[in-house]
Amino acid sequence: ADIQLPDFLLDTCDTVGNMLVPLSMLVIGVQLGDSKLWNMLTNWRYMVYSAQKLLLWPVLTFAACMAFHVPTMITVVITLTQAMPAGSLPVVFAEQYGRNSKLGAELVFISTLLSMITIPVACILLTQYMNL
Repeated sequence: ADIQLPDFLLDTCDTVGNMLVPLSMLVIGVQLGDSKLWNMLTNWRYMVYSAQKLLLWPVLTFAACMAFHVPTMITVVITLTQAMPAGSLPVVFAEQYGRNSKLGAELVFISTLLSMITIPVACILLTQYMNL
């Protein structure tokens, strides 16, 4: 639409955008303060969620891209995007609206922890797919 916003409005949006990630990390840290690491690691529901998020969705995305003959680089980018851990912003929204933000924080923590294994594996497999 080629709409030019005033500089003060752009600066305000930029400042608010830059606050969101640190704010969500603070909320997650506060929520994890009460959590027990062993309970999180042994909760099978957390593991099922993380397996879906880190394994199932990337595999389904890759299969869909292959079925629709999506170009290689786009397939790699979309698949890696799906292989990323759970986002942190929903935890802030859960806290704001009085929902279970502790559950969200624990899921973010577990999926981030497990992604330290799954993301390198996904990168290796996708590199092989690209024949690099």
